[in-house]
Amino acid sequence: MRQILLLMMCGVLSSCWWISRPAKTFDQAPVPPCKPPPVPSVEVPVAQPVPGRDGYVFSPYGNRVVDCQGLASGTLVYDPYDTEEPRRKFRVP
Repeated sequence: MRQILLLMMCGVLSSCWWISRPAKTFDQAPVPPCKPPPVPSVEVPVAQPVPGRDGYVFSPYGNRVVDCQGLASGTLVYDPYDTEEPRRKFRVP
């Protein structure tokens, strides 16, 4: 009876994942994690201020006057007169 029980246990143990998994090898170099590709930097033009009118700038696309009062310097602004798709932006000087 003991022999049958022992044979049954050996069959169960050999099918367990922690016994049947392959041995770990340390001669392989670890694979570095994937890095996302660098984002291409898009050069955004800076608008020119209108002389004598604070808060107003000339749009770099079409040279029309755009009201930018209350916007901080460096803020990205969509050109309201731009008809191109996708809409282009410029920076407030």
